[in-house]
Amino acid sequence: MPIISTTIKPTSLKLPAALKTQLENDAQSAGLSLHAFVVQTLADSVCRTRLREAFTRDAITALFDMKTSGLGYELGDVRDLVLVERIRHQRESGYSEGEL
Repeated sequence: MPIISTTIKPTSLKLPAALKTQLENDAQSAGLSLHAFVVQTLADSVCRTRLREAFTRDAITALFDMKTSGLGYELGDVRDLVLVERIRHQRESGYSEGEL
C-alpha cells in the first residue's frame, strides 16, 4: 500500500558505496530511477512493519482469547490438517508426485 502525501520533505541519505551500488543496480533492473526505487522500498518497508505490528497484536489477542475461553486446537492436529489439505490441493492442481 503506497503512502500518499502532498507534502514532500527533502531528506539526505549517506549510504555506504556498496549499498548505493546495489540500490542503483536494483533500481535499473526494476526500470526505476534510484530516487523512485528508494522511495518505493522505504514505503514497502513501512507497510510491512505495520502489517507485522497488526499481526502481533492479533496474535496476542487470539492467545488471550484462547487462554480465557479454554478453547483452542492442538498444534499436531492443525499441522496434520494443513499438510493433508496442501497435498490434496497440489494433486487437484495437477502437480506430479515428484513435485509434491
